[in-house]
Amino acid sequence: MDLSSGDTESTAKSESPSIKPEKTTASSYPRIRREFTLEEKKDIIEQFHRSKISITNLAKVYHVRRQAVTEILKDKNQILYANGYPEYFNIDLPKKESSSYHPILVKALSLWINQWYSYGLPIKYKSISEKAQFFYGKLAGVNPPKKDLIASPNWVRHFKERYNFKHIGNVDKPFQPDKESAECFIKKFKEFIWDKGYSPEQIYNCDEIKLNWRKIPKKLISNPLQREINSEQIKILLCCNATGTHKLRLLVVGNDPIEGDLPAIYEFNNQTAITSITFENWIYDHFIPETKAFLAASNLPQHALLLYDCSIAHNMIDTPRHHYLRTMAFPINSTHSLQPLCQSIIPAFKYIYKLRFLQKLIDNYTGTKQSVFDFTEIYDLRECMHAINETWHEISEDLIKNDWKILGFHIDFKYSDPQNELNEIIYKCRYALDLDEQELKEFLEENIYQNNNENLLSDLEIMKQAVDEEEAKEIDTKLAKNGIWRDDTINSIKVMIKYVLQENLGSVSFIDEAKNMLDKLENKYKNYKEQIIADNDDPIAKKDVS
Repeated sequence: MDLSSGDTESTAKSESPSIKPEKTTASSYPRIRREFTLEEKKDIIEQFHRSKISITNLAKVYHVRRQAVTEILKDKNQILYANGYPEYFNIDLPKKESSSYHPILVKALSLWINQWYSYGLPIKYKSISEKAQFFYGKLAGVNPPKKDLIASPNWVRHFKERYNFKHIGNVDKPFQPDKESAECFIKKFKEFIWDKGYSPEQIYNCDEIKLNWRKIPKKLISNPLQREINSEQIKILLCCNATGTHKLRLLVVGNDPIEGDLPAIYEFNNQTAITSITFENWIYDHFIPETKAFLAASNLPQHALLLYDCSIAHNMIDTPRHHYLRTMAFPINSTHSLQPLCQSIIPAFKYIYKLRFLQKLIDNYTGTKQSVFDFTEIYDLRECMHAINETWHEISEDLIKNDWKILGFHIDFKYSDPQNELNEIIYKCRYALDLDEQELKEFLEENIYQNNNENLLSDLEIMKQAVDEEEAKEIDTKLAKNGIWRDDTINSIKVMIKYVLQENLGSVSFIDEAKNMLDKLENKYKNYKEQIIADNDDPIAKKDVS
């Protein structure tokens, strides 16, 4: 038996190198960003949710890395609904949210942290833990959680990492105005506007204030109800450009509805607060259309820059997704020393409004305290809206230009002091209302300067705002899933119709058709929204968080 051939074969086998098939994994593909077509994106989403194909296998099929597939799945609602595939919109991503991270708790705690941080107030781990326990306890009257929350230091740390609050540390002292950060901001601001070519007319600043719109001097109070009237407040958002040539319509937020035409934009909610939703709607429905029209009329480029502080509403909004508008926030610990509106404009606005209010009071004053109370009862929010609108127009361009010097603007102007005219009104008020000089001065100068703590919301107000925003988000999602137009879309159509009418850009038939379409959309939206609220067995809005 010849074994030599077998030995040769075995030797050859042992000497030849073993060649293994190369493994292909989702991470082995090159880091080249591939552009997917809409059909490919739709197929990926459908295969993942309906055919239950894993992300790894989908990445292999399309020869991309897992991250590319994950990004598509993350934005699947926007991709499908925005491109005309509403039938796929009901696909829900699997949620792995911990029961301790209740959406209302997250919203409320985020609002509280942003509020305290934006006003330079101290924040400790212990404070965050206590507030988390408080808000979680209030959920029993809203949407009961499955188990109790133990807000340990580890829980707080994970919350900070999960919801991007890593910048919040164990702060024992409040922030102090930082001269260095202010100088750094001014330098970057100048470089930015020089690089982008912004002129002073294109740069805007907005800020919100509280106003006791029916408050009278303490000496004139005769009725316990008057003390309640004295404490009634509205929120006002002021906005103007650096030259004072464009003062936007005021945004006023109260707690009661008002019907009819008003000289300012009016919104209402239970908290009398400018929420992130209200602020975002104002940007897209009013700020952008109004500034576009102004810049077009002034033959200026269609680009605007908006400067704002880090209040709750402004801080919760994402960077505007509009190529026309750029935004820039003031540094947190130097906001009030840098913001032009906080220098003289807001104090002058409050001061002049109080004087105009006293002027109207004098016209109804008969020498008795009862006549004062009668006037404050008939002086309604509609009349107040006209008064604050007149006050806003009294703020001069020169005063605005002078305040913008703090950011390094050197605009030529001739400053004229309006105090002489105001002194005449002060003199008249003193003698007509029998007030001494010191009493009137204290009344006029009370709370006219922006205070870091002025706009702070209470814990219950924060909780109610979180509940309202979560409910609005819930209803909005249900409406979008069924192809119903949302509030912001309807408001945009209204602005478009108004602009077309003002500029005479469309025929009568076009306007009529647009109005008919808008009426149908509004009715459809209203009916379906009422149906959603009625069908909800446990509506968030009806729950008591107090």
